[in-house]
Amino acid sequence: HTWVGSGGGGGGGAADDSGVCLPPESGLNIPSAPKPFSCSECGKQFLYKQSLKRHMRVHSEEKPFGCQSCGKSFKHEHNLKIHMRIHTGEEPFGCEVCGKRFKHQHNLKTHMRIHTGEKPFVCDICGKRARHQNNLKTHMIVHKGERPFGCDVCGKRFNRKTSLRAHMTVHTGEKPYGCDVCGRVQL
Repeated sequence: HTWVGSGGGGGGGAADDSGVCLPPESGLNIPSAPKPFSCSECGKQFLYKQSLKRHMRVHSEEKPFGCQSCGKSFKHEHNLKIHMRIHTGEEPFGCEVCGKRFKHQHNLKTHMRIHTGEKPFVCDICGKRARHQNNLKTHMIVHKGERPFGCDVCGKRFNRKTSLRAHMTVHTGEKPYGCDVCGRVQL
């Protein structure tokens, strides 16, 4: 154990000013604790030799953790564990509101915006808010005047793929929006 403030030495834990030894898993980061292990590539310093060894994979092509199912390899065991969810179907993160489940925590966080109404992405031009960054990116096409989606039949151009799809019914004669009750069709 490391005895910070009491002159002790060793490896592993840290101590507060009273000399009480705290294990590494205590989560307390003592800023005065020396970090004797230094990366020769970038200079980043580490308290533990094992941490430096793990860090060195950032600078190499070494990927020692391989998936038994598909052969994909990873630099860190944690990434392999997350990858395995593809094969196992495990979805450990669940929405407490609707019960929908997710493989990744960030997907649950994004999903929660549906329930909270949060729209953190804001258009700098008009102030329109979006739930997802891609939605804002799509919206920005309106301001740029771009019309990237073109009709192969008549050449008319649109700023959204859905608008092009609706336009195509002019050429195909398809009437996709019919009433199930009265049979009336509307475009």
